[in-house]
Amino acid sequence: MHTIRAHIQKDFLCYYLDNDNNSLRCFLLVTPMISSLSLMDNANSESEVLSIGISVIMLNIGMYLGIPAVVIVGIRKAVF
Repeated sequence: MHTIRAHIQKDFLCYYLDNDNNSLRCFLLVTPMISSLSLMDNANSESEVLSIGISVIMLNIGMYLGIPAVVIVGIRKAVF
C-alpha cells in the first residue's frame, strides 16, 4: 500500500511541476478536499468519527461530481 501511495504522489508531483498552469489546477483540485477533512477535528467519539466521515465523503462527492454536473446542465440549457 505504501509503495502505491508513493508512486501516486510521485506522479502527482511530476504533473504539478510540469507547468505553472498545472500548479493552479492542482491547488484548486486538492484544496477543497483537504479543507473538508478539517471537519474531522470535531469528532469526540467513534460514532461521531463515523458520522462525520460519511458526511465528509458526501461533501466531497457533491463538490467534485454534483456541482460540475449542475454547471454542465445549466450551460447546456443556456446554449441549446
